[in-house]
Amino acid sequence: MTSALALRANALSIQDADPIDALIASVMKTLATSSQRVYGQTYDLWKDWCHAQGEDPLSLSPANILDFLSAQRVTKTTRQRQFSAMRKLVDVLALLDGGDDIRRAAEFLRMVKPSSDNLSTSERSLHALTPDEVGLLIDCWPGTTGNLIHLRNRALITLMLATGLRRSEIVALLWDDVDLERGWVYVRHGKGSKARHASIVGEYAIDALMAWKRANLGQCVFRPLSSTGALLEDVCMSADNLYRIVKETERATGVLWSPHTARRTLATELLAQNAPLPDVQEQMGHVRGSTTLIYAKAADAETRRKRFRTRYGNN
Repeated sequence: MTSALALRANALSIQDADPIDALIASVMKTLATSSQRVYGQTYDLWKDWCHAQGEDPLSLSPANILDFLSAQRVTKTTRQRQFSAMRKLVDVLALLDGGDDIRRAAEFLRMVKPSSDNLSTSERSLHALTPDEVGLLIDCWPGTTGNLIHLRNRALITLMLATGLRRSEIVALLWDDVDLERGWVYVRHGKGSKARHASIVGEYAIDALMAWKRANLGQCVFRPLSSTGALLEDVCMSADNLYRIVKETERATGVLWSPHTARRTLATELLAQNAPLPDVQEQMGHVRGSTTLIYAKAADAETRRKRFRTRYGNN
């Protein structure tokens, strides 16, 4: 059942196909640039958690928020930052809507502390997929069946893995933004509204995109399909639809991953192959090189492991 909070949030005069994204955009306008990255990551996790639980992301009840926080295996510092981000989301919604239930939720969240359950004593590792796991994801959706669902999903999955684009960047792509002959996509509105050109690494994604484009002559690269695979209105699919395709691919292959895992995988692989750090930073759309260096350290550790030897243990 839709909660009263969700009903009030849906009643907001936000003219947007996805009200939770419109609410998040309103929050971002109130933040310093230094806070936007952490808050944005928290909101992506919140939407993912809600989909896994079958909850509306606009159901911003204190109980849901506290359960979400407890489900995250993070350090105490990171949990506090996530809690601050979620309180901000409720505070802005209370200002926009003004309903008593939302104001009470905001007041309650100012009085409680998040649980210490499931805390980690160290920052979580940066998980990247192995080449075999990437192969399973690519092969999950055959590109030779003529099935439009398979063609679209294969193009979607391979482009994520070959570009490292964020979920919001992928779903906003138009065919005018994609140059398959030269192998790049133009991201009009990256993080912080920064535009960039991103390379399509390798040929497998270009082949998949070409096959999908022959079937989809509309304006949007990734558009919704009916359950039988018929083309629907020429509008860009939502980020929620992309996430559902990722989870369906996960169930079919047994490979645990998320849209951000695809980004980590490409960044780590490029750095492991000695790609220049500034090039990888531009590809990923990282504002600071220090963010890209995190992946470089993971790649360096793997390289060192291959060089290191000890006189004990099984070598």
